[in-house]
Parts: sequence; structure tokens; C-alpha cells
Amino acid sequence: QKSVDDILSADLGKASAEDVLTPKVITPEDIKRQKEEELKNSLKQVPKDPYTDPVLLDHFVADVEKFEKHVDALCKQTLSGPTLLEKEWKELTEKQENFAKRSSMAIAKCYPMKNRSRDIMPYDSTRVVLAAGHDDYINASHIGDLSPSCPKFIATQNPLPATMADFWQMVYEQGSEVIVMLCQEMEGSQKNHRYWPEQKSEPVNHGHFTVTLQSVKSKGAWEERIVSLMHRDTRNSRSVVHLQFTQWGPSGIPESPAMLLQFVQEVHSFYVQQRSLLRPVIVHCNNGVGRTGAFCTIYTGVQEINQGHSLVSVSELVPQLRQKRKAMVQDRELLQFCYHAILYYAQD
Repeated sequence: QKSVDDILSADLGKASAEDVLTPKVITPEDIKRQKEEELKNSLKQVPKDPYTDPVLLDHFVADVEKFEKHVDALCKQTLSGPTLLEKEWKELTEKQENFAKRSSMAIAKCYPMKNRSRDIMPYDSTRVVLAAGHDDYINASHIGDLSPSCPKFIATQNPLPATMADFWQMVYEQGSEVIVMLCQEMEGSQKNHRYWPEQKSEPVNHGHFTVTLQSVKSKGAWEERIVSLMHRDTRNSRSVVHLQFTQWGPSGIPESPAMLLQFVQEVHSFYVQQRSLLRPVIVHCNNGVGRTGAFCTIYTGVQEINQGHSLVSVSELVPQLRQKRKAMVQDRELLQFCYHAILYYAQD
């Protein structure tokens, strides 16, 4: 292959077509992506504490005090009867129902065998489309980044035996390097099937992919696994971090937000080590809406505080999530927990 110098010094009249340098056309999409990449890459730098600025600190303290009063008032009866939490929940439910009426899930309904629940399916407009395989459907939704300081999220269900190949196909095609699992393998009578190998010496095959366990560490409230994902046809492989939080049951909430908040920080530390911060973090619980929605909400709240952007509006953030995937933050108890966890972090 000729060098650039060889091509430039050659007689252009005798140069072959392959010798001529063809300029790359930069599209508006390329420019947008480049700017987004630069913005995300700034997250890799260890930020200085934004609240060393006394003016910013004063604003933050005032915002936290206001937020605390709101959280304290959530379960108190209002003059009209229902609690503030019940009123917020009613408004969120009405917004979701109105949005759902204008949105289609037609494609998801064609694949009932690939959905854990007939009520939890991706919208056509935000579903993850598989590029290869028997069909392009997986029960997974692009959430995007809820703020510039957060990853792009994909929310999905725990894979079924019939969809494990689809799951690893999605991980591979999306270039994801971090998977967050918020459920345990057995939760009462509900089985969340293991889709990774249990032993280092026993790799498993799913479709075109071989998954090999490289390491596993117990971190108390979560398990940290490093797995190798290899496409057997191309032999391309890469490492994927699998973080499983084990202290959150299918009903109810963690005893304290403290361990979950530590887990959020751990997930973020792995995210910022990715080669590209535009690659999505894949998050799932059993059905990919309850604990998954709460995790995305709390993660966003934590990162906005860390970046000096003060406190998020939970009542505005949850409808954003639900426009990407129906039923995110699935019940009132989880909504209340989101408030408590963000307040706990802000006061810590």
C-alpha cells in the first residue's frame, strides 16, 4: 500500500483511481456525534467539587431544604383528601395513559413468546432493533441519556431461555461494555434465568456468541463479573462488566439507600472507563421497568448533584422515562424511594 507522500509525488496523469485520495464527507450527524463524544469524554476527568463555590453551595443548600420539605410532605394528607404522593402518582399515571394512546407497540405484540409480561413491551419508536438474527425484535428500549452527565441507557427484561442469544446479540451490536442486573436468579417462584457462565472453565454458547467468565468478585451488596464476549464467526471479542445488585427484592425497596447509592457510583466508575461514552449501559431487573426505572432515576439524580446541577425534578424525570418505556418506576413505593434516595445522597 502506497504512502500519502508517494501518492502526492506521483504523476497524477498516470495515477490509478485507488491512488487518488477521496475526501471524507462530514455529515451533520457526524458533527453532532463528535460534539456529543467530546461532552461525554469530559466525564472521564475527575471533577473538582463544584460546591466549593460559596454561591453555588448556598443555592444547593436552599434547594436541598426545599426538596426535604417536599419529601417529608409526600405521605401527609392534603386538605382535599389524598396524599401528595397519591396526587403525583395519579398525574403520572394519566400522563402515561395519554402518551400510550398515541404510541404503538405493534411489533412487540407479534412476539408474545419473547416477552416476560404481556403488559411490559417496548414502544415501536424506542425499541432496540437487532441488526442480525432470525428477526430484529428484543424486549428492550432505548432510554437515551437523561442528562449530559449520564450514560445512554437501554432498559430490558431479564432474558428468557429463548432470548439469551438475542440479548448477547444486542450487547455486541450496541458495543455495550457494562451490564447492570438488579434482580436475583430466584425471587420467590419467579426464576430469572442465568445468561452468563457460572464457572471460568465452562464457557457457554448463545447463538453466534461464546461467553466466558474471566473473573468474579463479591462486593457485599453486589457481584462484579468480567466476562468475555466473542463472535464465533468473526473471532472478534471484548470484555464486558456484569454488575449484579443483590439487595433489592421484586417487591418492596432496599432497607437503606446507602448500598444502592454506592452501587450507582460503582456503575458510573466502570462507565467512564469505556472506550466510548456514547455506548449504552444495559440495565435490567425482571421485567425491565420497576427497579430498572428507579435505578435510572436515582442514577440521574446522583450525577446531576455531582456535576453541580443541583436536584432533579423527579416528577418531570419519570414521565421522560415512561415516554421511552411504559411503566418505568412501576409503583408508588418505588417513586417514593427515588425521592428518599436522592435526598439521602444530597444530605450525605
